[in-house]
Amino acid sequence: MFVDLKRYADQGVMLEGELELSKMSRLLESLTSDEGSIKVAINFGIDEQRIRYMRIEATAELMLRCQRCMQPVEQQVVLNSALGLISSEAQAERLTGEYEPFLIPDEQAAIAEIIEDELILALPIVPRHADQLACAPVDYSSDDAEQEKVVEQEEKVNPFAALSDLKKH
Repeated sequence: MFVDLKRYADQGVMLEGELELSKMSRLLESLTSDEGSIKVAINFGIDEQRIRYMRIEATAELMLRCQRCMQPVEQQVVLNSALGLISSEAQAERLTGEYEPFLIPDEQAAIAEIIEDELILALPIVPRHADQLACAPVDYSSDDAEQEKVVEQEEKVNPFAALSDLKKH
């Protein structure tokens, strides 16, 4: 859904709803499941300094891959973003520290893509189970057995065996 962000800010529009995770292809690259939805509330407006803004509040239960055990882990991601709507980089300098600059492309923007971008930025850098004991044990025994076979084969083939034959002559 493409909307005129400046017009929404001028009118003080408020939007609420849910977005399906399955429709967010870039976010799905970081997830283990496409099931579920994101609850979103967006407020547009103009502040006392005449800055157009868009405030996004979103919550989602996302299935990420635990980096300890590589198994799925459910994590709640809470997003609170305040974007200052600008049409040039010069306007970005006017923004207070309260807002992140958001350059409006051609006055129209896809709200779902903006929310997806903000959620990607809000993902934990290293997702993991809160309790280390909740991690499923990783079985490394098969890797160890394969490594032992490789070492045994290396011991059987001695590349310097031919040199010992030369030394005898």
